[in-house]
Amino acid sequence: MEEVLQLYKDLGDEELNYLKGALLYLKNVNINEYKAICETLISIKLSHPEFIFYLDDIGGKAKFIQTGEMFLDKNISSYSVFFHELGHAMHYFGNGYTIPNEFNSRITSLESDSKTSERCLSIIQALKKRKKELEKELGKIILEKQDLENITQISEFIEIQLITNLEDIIDAFYKGESHSRGIRYEKDMFTNVEKGPKSEGHGIDYYSNNANVFLEMIANITSLKCSGLYERYIPYLEYCFGEEFVEFLENYYKIIILDNLPKKTNIENINKLAI
Repeated sequence: MEEVLQLYKDLGDEELNYLKGALLYLKNVNINEYKAICETLISIKLSHPEFIFYLDDIGGKAKFIQTGEMFLDKNISSYSVFFHELGHAMHYFGNGYTIPNEFNSRITSLESDSKTSERCLSIIQALKKRKKELEKELGKIILEKQDLENITQISEFIEIQLITNLEDIIDAFYKGESHSRGIRYEKDMFTNVEKGPKSEGHGIDYYSNNANVFLEMIANITSLKCSGLYERYIPYLEYCFGEEFVEFLENYYKIIILDNLPKKTNIENINKLAI
């Protein structure tokens, strides 16, 4: 129990309730991921006491900074965003934001494949269509219930957040081009160009630092893994980039959680985290 208290001791009441809610959600949708994430949270806090997160009014943004602090907007309290930023924290504390040597060559190989943009464009279009359907359904639910307090628990809201993660990975591959301008796909040698809709993501300026490409992909994989809908949507990424590339990202995610962060707790303590 002492290890649990160590994780909780620096949090305010609002942050503590939010964290318990996020972990309870994860426990309900994926018990194995829940155990791994809880072990990692405790490990990070014991090894890096400076690690903490805050809920604040920060204009809809969220960030993890290398002093060990995570900031989430209290008005947009999506668990998806929490697990995304936690992915950054795990990557940083796990191995100092190391990027695998073969990552750039894998990206170059995908860029040289003439079918990659065609596939990504079609997936963006499919995701946009699905998102509109979900937003329509979510709007009906909100009107009926008149309750925004528990919006993060509504399946339609969760799926919308997951779609954002998927689009963010595609935008990272295109170094912000997908978000800022939309994917351009040249159909033939006569420059018959098809342009897709702008995706969710960070945009071109953010990716002036090329390292952010891999960092964002891993953070989004973390959020997707904790969504409870990973298996349903992973084929979208596999269609875009191939099973081998997606497996490469999954394996790295496992490494930063299971290998590089020493585990210092037991199942009894883990079970107390979401209470």
